[in-house]
Formats: sequence, structure tokens, C-alpha cells
Amino acid sequence: MYLKKEKMMILILLLLCVAVVYACHAGLSYPDLYQKCRECFYVNSDVALRAQLTEFCDHKLVRIKKVHS
Repeated sequence: MYLKKEKMMILILLLLCVAVVYACHAGLSYPDLYQKCRECFYVNSDVALRAQLTEFCDHKLVRIKKVHS
């Protein structure tokens, strides 16, 4: 059972916020975020999560950093 878009957006944003607080502002890597969202049925594809993250970035709710290893 997948959630409505609005609820899904709130839950993904909440997941990101909790990760930032517990990781001392480090956030989550994309693969970790995708895995957690899949496990909780927040998204059903990589494309769906990327669309949500783009929406968050457009509204300046999150910032995405590229980390080079």
C-alpha cells in the first residue's frame, strides 16, 4: 500500500530531518535514503524519490551536497 503524495512528502521530509539530527547534521546518502523510503513504502521507484527531492529543493526545504569519495 503506497501513501498519498502529500503524506509521502511529509514522511520523506521527516525522515530526512531525523537523519540530520541523529547524524550531527551530516544527513543521509542517497542510497541509504532510497532504501529507507522503500522499506517504509514511501516511494516505489528511484524516479519517484528523485521527483520528491527535486520538489524539496525547489521550495528550499533541503539542500543536496555531492560528496566526492
